[in-house]
Amino acid sequence: MTEDLRHALAEGQRALLLALVAGGPTPEGFDDARVRLQAAMLVAKRRSLVERVRPDLRASPELPVRLAAYAAAGPQPDGGPRANAEAYEEWLAGQA
Repeated sequence: MTEDLRHALAEGQRALLLALVAGGPTPEGFDDARVRLQAAMLVAKRRSLVERVRPDLRASPELPVRLAAYAAAGPQPDGGPRANAEAYEEWLAGQA
């Protein structure tokens, strides 16, 4: 694989990742509806994992909307679900 092809592939992967986890535009050649559906599923999975490690957060009726906004603000941090829940709480405190 040439360096130009590697660069093009990396850019394509970056664009797809941005569309899936950061609300970026759907890259050319991908079905917009499917990318948006998958992005929504990833946010739901992220919310489910936060709820699993922090069940007390489930009581908030605003959790789905707020966590979707948090997820759109950036990718999930390294460290798994607990780190994501902690980052969500920090983000939430910064919104007040």
